[in-house]
Amino acid sequence: MLRLTYKIAISAVVAFGCVCLGIVWFADRADALSCEGDLVSTFGDGAHGTSCTLNEGVYVAEDIEDVCRVTITELDGTTRSLAWVSRAVLEVDHGWLDFPGMTGIESDGCGTWHRREHAMVPRLREFGSGAYEVGRDIAPGVYESSAFSERCFWFYVRDWTYRDTSATEVIVWLVGRPVVEIPEDAVGFYSARCGTWSTRSSEVPVAPASRFADGSYVAGVDIAPG
Repeated sequence: MLRLTYKIAISAVVAFGCVCLGIVWFADRADALSCEGDLVSTFGDGAHGTSCTLNEGVYVAEDIEDVCRVTITELDGTTRSLAWVSRAVLEVDHGWLDFPGMTGIESDGCGTWHRREHAMVPRLREFGSGAYEVGRDIAPGVYESSAFSERCFWFYVRDWTYRDTSATEVIVWLVGRPVVEIPEDAVGFYSARCGTWSTRSSEVPVAPASRFADGSYVAGVDIAPG
């Protein structure tokens, strides 16, 4: 009986200690995020504390003259650096009670960021370098480029916070006019140095070809898989 009482007492002390630590953590976090003034949905270059300055949401920068660079600081103190040309898209989240979350953003060369409220209607049929949201800026489908250089590249964006890029596959185009099929489940699409993308205008063959020369082809449409 004494041993059982001793165990119960120890458990109560441990539980009380955890509760106290939780209260202290919450109080410290609340103090750190105590803010004055209203959150904004537009910001420019410079350093910004996200939790006390910016509304959550997806932001777009379209006034990029050269290269837009952003450094993001997370709640755990880690940082990551991002860069875009022409057009940038970034999601701001606070997440202070739902780790992870951002505490700061430093923007350079990006111009003005605006939180997007509505989708483009109609969606773009042509677009150039930069980041675009699939389903809002551009529609899924097959696109071909007007020109390219040997440094033309693109990749699909998994999420606009760019937290996990470990599985991102960057495609570098070397031969012929670039052709890309943007799937419906893609979150975003980013390209650079590829000229202007437009929805495919050439006629789709009745049956995929079994022989072809150098150039750009869509498997299952232009050429047969194999």
